[in-house]
Amino acid sequence: MCVCVCVCGAEIREYCNIEKFNASCDGDAVIVMDYAFYGRRQVGRCIRNMDAQGQCGVDVLTIADSRCSGRRRCAIRLPDDEMYALNACRETVSHLYAAYSCIPGRLWIPAAVAR
Repeated sequence: MCVCVCVCGAEIREYCNIEKFNASCDGDAVIVMDYAFYGRRQVGRCIRNMDAQGQCGVDVLTIADSRCSGRRRCAIRLPDDEMYALNACRETVSHLYAAYSCIPGRLWIPAAVAR
């Protein structure tokens, strides 16, 4: 069974449990997170077969967005404690499925950081 998700213009990539999600944009572009799911979605590079637990996980776009969108580059090391705390797949290893786009724009720096 395949869960199909349409993210226009962005490719959803799979990041295994011990890897790091890296996003970067060139020139005057900034990152916009399009999709982020933490758990077990489908057989692929990180999952060789779907066992009895099957699909499980949680939408973590809000977390990824807060760490990456509006910046030129970002990284999320896996496993991630904040994502894991929300995850329904506690009995098995989880992975990150993510997609982002680069759009022309200025680097966003929150006012609290800029001071």
